[in-house]
Amino acid sequence: MTLRDLQAIETKKKILEAAYELFSKLPYDDVSMDMICEKSGISKGGIYHYFKSKDDIAVWCYRNYLEEQLEEQLNSFQDRDTVSLIIRYFDIMIDFSIERGAKWIRIFYRTLFGANIEKCTPLYEQNPYRKLYLIAENGLSRGELSNANSAAFYANLWLNLLHGIFMNWCLLDGNTDLRHDVREIIQYCCHVS
Repeated sequence: MTLRDLQAIETKKKILEAAYELFSKLPYDDVSMDMICEKSGISKGGIYHYFKSKDDIAVWCYRNYLEEQLEEQLNSFQDRDTVSLIIRYFDIMIDFSIERGAKWIRIFYRTLFGANIEKCTPLYEQNPYRKLYLIAENGLSRGELSNANSAAFYANLWLNLLHGIFMNWCLLDGNTDLRHDVREIIQYCCHVS
């Protein structure tokens, strides 16, 4: 990695940290690109070099936060059964989503759907999928999931459920019991063989 690559990583990190701090303290609509510039110490042109929009920055903040939380919290849950791991995985996302509100998650999906499909990372290469795949592999090896299906099947199923439940929650402006809905569906989908 070159010095220029390291500087780019550091600049992007500064932008994301500043934006995340602002998004944590203020309603999303109250945060401006100018505020992110001021907080990060990066010029507007510098920010637009790395991110297309405030929505794009919000998506990166969401992804980074979730990846850190998943890594940290799931490691402490590794000795738990598969259903407990999947519930913990979803709980991390639920906690963040409820704290931020349905609007934040709508922005995430809107930005995701507006992305250039050719530049999107395939689902199976993304970190959330890989985490679910490892949980499924572990569940299969421990006999906690039906061997009639593969780890890829379970990872896809759980990720599709996650997106479906969250999109429904957003469409209903956060007026459903997200945690209850998730637990019911996970219990149903994670039957012991």
